[in-house]
This record gives sequence, structure tokens and C-alpha cells, in this order.
Amino acid sequence: MAGPEVVKGPAAEPDCFAPWAADTQFFKFPKKDGPYRIALANGYIANTWRIQMIQTAKAYAAQPDVAKKLKEFKVVSTGEDVP
Repeated sequence: MAGPEVVKGPAAEPDCFAPWAADTQFFKFPKKDGPYRIALANGYIANTWRIQMIQTAKAYAAQPDVAKKLKEFKVVSTGEDVP
């Protein structure tokens, strides 16, 4: 299996991304057919906007037209005790 294709810069909103270095590469992976397994990794739930983000993601994933494309949707939040 071949690796990802190296492409020029981010396709959307390039001004929102500051690369680590001038030689930072951007990768494009081939599209895979669903159903998809999606995970939302959240640092911790200490801000109300993080709670809203999780609720919004769950509501979006639960929509019938989206849910039929998903095999699994998980939300994982770490606690504040992680070193």
C-alpha cells in the first residue's frame, strides 16, 4: 500500500494554519468508503464551550443521514489529573 500523497498547503483557510517549519509537508490520504469510525478526543471538560462542542458533535452524528454513514462514534475526554 502506498503512502499518502504530498500536496501543497492546507486546502481550506490556509491563514488559520501556521506550519511548524518552512519545510512542513501536507499530506492527502486516499478516500475510504464507509461506514466510518469517528472519535472526538477532548482534553478535558473544564470549559462550557467544550461541553457544547461535545453535545454538538453528538447531535450531528445522531442525525439519520449522518448516522447511516457511521459504524461508530466515540467521545473520549481526559481528566485534569493526566500528567
